[in-house]
Amino acid sequence: MSNIIKFWNWHEIPDGVQPRPAGNPMPKWWKEMHAYGGVSSGESTERKIDPHNGTDNASIKRCQPIIDSMTLGYIIRTHAELYIESKENEAIHLTGEVCPAPSVITTATYPRRVTDSPNSGTSFHPFGQAMEHPYSKRQEQHLLKIFTPWILKTPPGYSVIFHSPLNDANEYFDVIPGVMDSDQFFPRLNFMIALKDKNFTGVIPAGTPLIQVIPFKREKWEMVVDHTKEGMENIRRSKGKVDATLASVFHQPYRKLFWSKKEFK
Repeated sequence: MSNIIKFWNWHEIPDGVQPRPAGNPMPKWWKEMHAYGGVSSGESTERKIDPHNGTDNASIKRCQPIIDSMTLGYIIRTHAELYIESKENEAIHLTGEVCPAPSVITTATYPRRVTDSPNSGTSFHPFGQAMEHPYSKRQEQHLLKIFTPWILKTPPGYSVIFHSPLNDANEYFDVIPGVMDSDQFFPRLNFMIALKDKNFTGVIPAGTPLIQVIPFKREKWEMVVDHTKEGMENIRRSKGKVDATLASVFHQPYRKLFWSKKEFK
């Protein structure tokens, strides 16, 4: 029986912007990337085996760990266009050292065609609340807060990781990652974003990938660093077996011989 993650929309939304399983569809760059070739300049993109060392010429399009990262969990996209406006902070010289101001003031809004139009809002964290976070500090900008129409809930014992879409980050902003125990706590989702260009002013299209939602089971873990002679001998023996198995096929040995399918529908 499958685990169920449920999404509810807080208000009405246009068609075609609902959350979807990650990897459906795959990112544009992955679709356009050639599956083979690129090892040397001018090489063809046909699949081939090097007769000198027994390796094939697969590109990262055939890298299963990269594929898995892009098909893990679910993607939430922007449900409407988002206008961003950035202006130089003229009052920056008036602030103190304890709580300095950002070098630019950034605002954001969704469209408002009618006064009672249901839509999600935007806000921001004052610069001093996150000024030491790497995303905020690198650009001297406050973090925008983007509200979505979505509420989600996971089964008992399961939480979610929120992260910018893995290997498919959009060109406009980074999302501050986080973890939420979404079986017990399920607010209307909102995310803090940091612009990649702090001076950006323009419209971010509807349907832009916003966040990757990765469910996981809460379990206790304990780390062990094994320095024992027996432990090293065991891992060398196990790794030797893995290496011998990898060397038994030419193409995609990890996928064919070790990989386990992950399903998110």
